[in-house]
Amino acid sequence: MTADNPNPSAGQPRGLARRIYTAFLLVAVIPTAIAGIIGIYVSLHTLRTETLGHLQQEVVVRAQGVSRFFDQLSAELLYLAAAPAVEELRMATQKGDLHRVRAATARLENDYATLASTYPYIYQIRYLSAEGQELARVDKKDGKVDIIPRHRLQDKSDRYYFVDSMKRRPGELYVSPLDLNVEFGRIEKPERPVIRVATPIGTGSGRNEGLLIINLYADFLLDQIQQM
Repeated sequence: MTADNPNPSAGQPRGLARRIYTAFLLVAVIPTAIAGIIGIYVSLHTLRTETLGHLQQEVVVRAQGVSRFFDQLSAELLYLAAAPAVEELRMATQKGDLHRVRAATARLENDYATLASTYPYIYQIRYLSAEGQELARVDKKDGKVDIIPRHRLQDKSDRYYFVDSMKRRPGELYVSPLDLNVEFGRIEKPERPVIRVATPIGTGSGRNEGLLIINLYADFLLDQIQQM
């Protein structure tokens, strides 16, 4: 009798060997793959944690820098509000002494020009009456400080920051929202985003007698935010 496969069991060892090889391969590959996935996850988590830590530290450092700037500027503002020339102007105005009013105003303008030239981000420094009329003002554009003549001084009584600032007490500070500077009732061109820091002038008893206000170029704050 002729048989097509004289040894039927000959193919079984080869099939068994393949199954054993496949099983060992899976046993070797699957743990390695799992370990690789875990390693990638751990590496990404570590990188993310370190990156967020560096970013948080950068934000804290820049925020502290901005805070120190405002603290220093606020100290300068309060110092100017208590300057002898302010008291002299108040007394001269009450007495109607125009000569002393002009002299005190000139001293204030010189003080404001000095401060504006010291801080690169100051745009305007102004002294306003209790009615909102500018009495002394200096502007700084492109690094040049200008004392604004009397005929160009403006009435700011309708501006929100004047109303809000005058609700404070002398020695207290008001910081406005960031918005565009307005001159003669219109948004200034080119547009200038500003932040205003102000403090009332007075004795603390009764009605405030004026307002000292500094306009800051908001670019310095926007630059800090963009860098962060």
